Amino acid sequence: MKTKILIPLLTLASIVSATDFNVHGEVKLYGDGYYKQQDPRFGIDNTNDPDLIHTYTSTFKLAFQTIFNEHWNAIAKINADAEGSSPRFLYDGAYLQYTKNKMLNYRIGDLTYSEGKFRYYDYDDTGKFAAGLRDRNIRGAEINFWDMSLGAGFKRGLVAFEDNGFEVIEEDSRSYIIHFAANIPFSTHLFRSYINYESNQASESNSLRSGMVLQLNFAPYFNLQAVHASYTDKLREKYPRFSQAVTVEPELHLGMMNLKGTFYYAFLHDNLEKATPIEVPEYMFAYLEPGFSFSKKFSLGLPVEYHTMSLDDDDNLEQIFVGPRFYLTPAERLSIKSFVRMGFPIGDDYQENEMHIGTEVEVAFHF
Repeated sequence: MKTKILIPLLTLASIVSATDFNVHGEVKLYGDGYYKQQDPRFGIDNTNDPDLIHTYTSTFKLAFQTIFNEHWNAIAKINADAEGSSPRFLYDGAYLQYTKNKMLNYRIGDLTYSEGKFRYYDYDDTGKFAAGLRDRNIRGAEINFWDMSLGAGFKRGLVAFEDNGFEVIEEDSRSYIIHFAANIPFSTHLFRSYINYESNQASESNSLRSGMVLQLNFAPYFNLQAVHASYTDKLREKYPRFSQAVTVEPELHLGMMNLKGTFYYAFLHDNLEKATPIEVPEYMFAYLEPGFSFSKKFSLGLPVEYHTMSLDDDDNLEQIFVGPRFYLTPAERLSIKSFVRMGFPIGDDYQENEMHIGTEVEVAFHF
């Protein structure tokens, strides 16, 4: 969808009764600049470049909701989210929902499933990373009963690129997905289990993703998310090469002081060619960020991070990241995040072990 179509869409939204139709959205403007960066996770090596290298990412999401009556409503979404400062708008799904009561509802249309979203800032986009399951998109149907959800449909939204660099969406007419999840709330806490099955309707061409998410909430002082994820491909093989991952993410709040962190570890087969892929580009990392809230609008964090930078535990590509992070919330639904990060390669497999430095800024607002 071209950008110019937004004007008539927004005009239409403004003249429709707010009780029957509403629009909400999200905008993120991100930019970074790095000097002599080495990041084996994403194939970046600018150690021989004397210049500061910068990149942009831009996000503009819109959701249009129509309420027909007390039981029926529908949501349609468009999304511009890509590297660069001028991403193209694309259709991002729509679904129709029937709500019988607080315990039962049905959905039909375009649905997305993800599990175990990271709290860690660098991996918090479930379209790319997840402690459990990153985004799985289907066109199908879903039933939600009590604290259980079951969805099934055909896989959609496979991204490919044409020779001119424009991205297109290719549908896979063979693959289908079944997703089941159940919540068990207890007091202020939550336990969630999930299973995601995908089949390409071909021999040894299927996969199973399953796991558990535990959320403990001892407000206002302490909360924790813990995730165990299991990954299996080619289920018809006699010995499927399971991969597993464990994540623990605690947060501690004591007045103006707070502490948060992430520990992630993946158990992979010794032969990576036989291992089922996981949802993160390294087998282990640890992140710890003490912080200070000087007011409701401004806080400062001082994170220290250890990254293995590889899925192979025989590689010696470790790095340590340090540097301050700044959080500014000048108004409701508006946030500005920025940090300066120094990276220290400490693994023996680097040809250049010199420090690299960079800065990143993100401006986000919702409406």
